[in-house]
Amino acid sequence: MALKIPDTLWSRLSALLLLIALAGLSSGLLVRQLIVNDFRSFMSGRMEDRSYWVMARLEGKYAETGRWDAATLADDVVWAYMMGLAVRVSDTKKHSVIDVQQAVEQMSPQMKKRVFSYAKGGIKCDFGTGTAYPLFHNGQEIGQLEILCTNPDKDLVFVTRSNRLLLLSLLIVGSLTMLLSIFLSRRITRPVERLTAAAQSLRDGDMTVRIKEEGTREFRTMADTFNRMADALAAQELLRKRLLTNAAHELRTPLTVMRLQVEQMADGMVPADQRRLTLLMGEMDRFRGILGALDDLSQAEASAMNLKKESIRLRSFLEPIVERFVCSAQEVAFTLDVPEEITIDADPDRLSQIILNLISNAVKAVDGNGRIALRARRNVNGVVMSVEDSGRGIRVEDLPFIFERFYRGFQSGMGVGLAIVKQLVEAHGGTITAANNSGDGACFQVFIPD
Repeated sequence: MALKIPDTLWSRLSALLLLIALAGLSSGLLVRQLIVNDFRSFMSGRMEDRSYWVMARLEGKYAETGRWDAATLADDVVWAYMMGLAVRVSDTKKHSVIDVQQAVEQMSPQMKKRVFSYAKGGIKCDFGTGTAYPLFHNGQEIGQLEILCTNPDKDLVFVTRSNRLLLLSLLIVGSLTMLLSIFLSRRITRPVERLTAAAQSLRDGDMTVRIKEEGTREFRTMADTFNRMADALAAQELLRKRLLTNAAHELRTPLTVMRLQVEQMADGMVPADQRRLTLLMGEMDRFRGILGALDDLSQAEASAMNLKKESIRLRSFLEPIVERFVCSAQEVAFTLDVPEEITIDADPDRLSQIILNLISNAVKAVDGNGRIALRARRNVNGVVMSVEDSGRGIRVEDLPFIFERFYRGFQSGMGVGLAIVKQLVEAHGGTITAANNSGDGACFQVFIPD
């Protein structure tokens, strides 16, 4: 069964760091093993060289006398022992000539003391476990040399220390890995936990919650994104409350008037004459207009309208629209600055709705004598149209919200006209912006791409 890591950031980070640590230790173990193997090969070669040196010395002593003489061999046997080799020399009949114990007994007291200090626990040799080498003189075998390594642990102390060092490294790296994983996981999860807590507060309706922008660039970006989202949600919540207030007010007024008129006519307090019925019809039309505005907005937001684009010669298209306002608002000076050659791909009905809404707002803004200019220019990406007026302008605090639905910071009505305009412009793939002119009035700029 596969090992399942707990679904927490701390667990996964710890597992990752542990895996990295194990990979590093595995590499260290491999390097250590290679070094130990080379070291053992070196030690084996060195002991073999020493063995050949002892053999050469003993064969030389035999050549000097022509026989085995224990007294002449004693010094070489002791020196071999001091180099880590316990030896025993036998003749051709396998009779022992001298061994290390016998050689030491022939040494001076000072030499014996030095040898016994080297051989802790005394000289104990089991030559049956050693290696036998034949000795020769002039091509004839003259005896046998048995060699036994006296204290291999001293030569292999490097191996023991490397094992201890590896174990110590494992403990240190393992401990550091756990501490580092705890530190990093806490450092990483703390901003995430704050974000989670803030999101839960936001879900519970606390629109004032914000996150402090600190830590790494990624966390600062995350906090900034959350704060922007919270600002947008707070603005939407404010607009929603305004919607309820405005909708209730706008719907209550005609209903109250109609109910009052009907009750008065039912009670016989006023006659049901033509004037009263006309008043009722007017309130009903007002009520229907409010519902129609809400319906238009819902259709625009749901993209329920299918655009039927066609190529439009913009000046010829705009002239009758402007003429309509010239007739109804004779005190306003209209300017149409659109080159004849500009064409645009758009839905004629929706484009007309956009322009009508913007000019209608401009007429309300100038409130009597004033100027309204409708201009258009082509750039490399599409057509830019603008509606400028010399009216009262837009309050600075209203500018960020004027295209939000039901926002009525500077206009009357339900506050859905500019929201619908924005939806229609975006349905064409374009953008709309608003700004105050340097002198007076406001400017709405619409970009429709090719």
